[in-house]
Amino acid sequence: MWALRGAMFLILLGCGIVWVYAGVWMRNVLGEAAIGLLMGFGGAFSALMAMFWGWLSDHTGRSTPIVCAGCLLTGVGLITLSQSQTVPGFILSQALLASGISATMTMMPLLALALLGGRKQGAGYGRFRMFGSVGYMVGLYILALVVQGVDRLLLIAGIVMILGVIPLLLANVQTSRHVERHGVGVLLRRKRLLRFLVAVFFFSFGGPAAFTFLALYAKQLGMDQASVGRLLGMCGVMAVVALPLMGSLADRVGPKWILTLAFIAMPVRVLIQSVTVSGVGLYLAQCFHFFTWAGPEVVVYVYVTRLVGEQDKGVAISAYLTTRTIAGIVANPLIGFLAEHAGFRPMFGIVACISAVGLALFWSLEHGRGERQ
Repeated sequence: MWALRGAMFLILLGCGIVWVYAGVWMRNVLGEAAIGLLMGFGGAFSALMAMFWGWLSDHTGRSTPIVCAGCLLTGVGLITLSQSQTVPGFILSQALLASGISATMTMMPLLALALLGGRKQGAGYGRFRMFGSVGYMVGLYILALVVQGVDRLLLIAGIVMILGVIPLLLANVQTSRHVERHGVGVLLRRKRLLRFLVAVFFFSFGGPAAFTFLALYAKQLGMDQASVGRLLGMCGVMAVVALPLMGSLADRVGPKWILTLAFIAMPVRVLIQSVTVSGVGLYLAQCFHFFTWAGPEVVVYVYVTRLVGEQDKGVAISAYLTTRTIAGIVANPLIGFLAEHAGFRPMFGIVACISAVGLALFWSLEHGRGERQ
């Protein structure tokens, strides 16, 4: 498990730099709307690749090589982005990053759950995932402070991602191959899974607003590179505290209530961003990362696995991540357009309302009069 934790540390260090600074780097050449379109393209490619990686994992039972390929693709994508100042270069780097990150984010939970077995998965996964959050903080609090220039920061993060292959090979986790699997057809067989994915779609509109476009808004308020890194790095601080706590709580109360908190917190988080005009307010909004990210990150993989069974968990987890990605495809251009033409604060208010639709749908699924988990 320690080798796998080391891999998670390196992977989230590199991915954190992508999530925070890719948009900042492209902003030197492009406007917010164009950045939104590029992010949407990356999201579309990521959605396709996530389903492919999930199917390949269930079909072969070999998840470790997929994650290794993801590290290499993400590393090359970061290096390419660091050297790009044209639209074709940005498109190529987005394709590489989408392919790589979708592989690592889809398969790493499967590797961790395979090592944990069936007992206290919430607490065990929370502790495992905490190492990724530490890597995320190291990238944004230390690496971004020490390295001068966003291009150099992206380059070093790419090298770090490639090094993530080493602990993955040392861990050498073996996952199961199930003969009785349904593939992508499981999405049609499980109506509760489909209803959950629709709720996730609307919930996920808050993601781009709370990361990529929050960084751009912070720059508009006058924050420099290091300050933006500290602001977004606060997500890592919250995650280190929240992941083990949420994991233990999930083992006691179940995934349903942890996800309920997440669906409530997302519109509140983005609404706070819509009314703030200072860095203090942005830091307050980041506190809700405790619920909007750490909670789902701990329990959602267990939740969807219970909905479909062990034999189809790869496809189910991929479907969840793909849904979030599709939401990003729709959300990024829309958010970019609204930010450029209406301003950041009205845009955040609209996104808060959209994510509230996800809350209503999930509440109906799990707390309404219909079938319950």
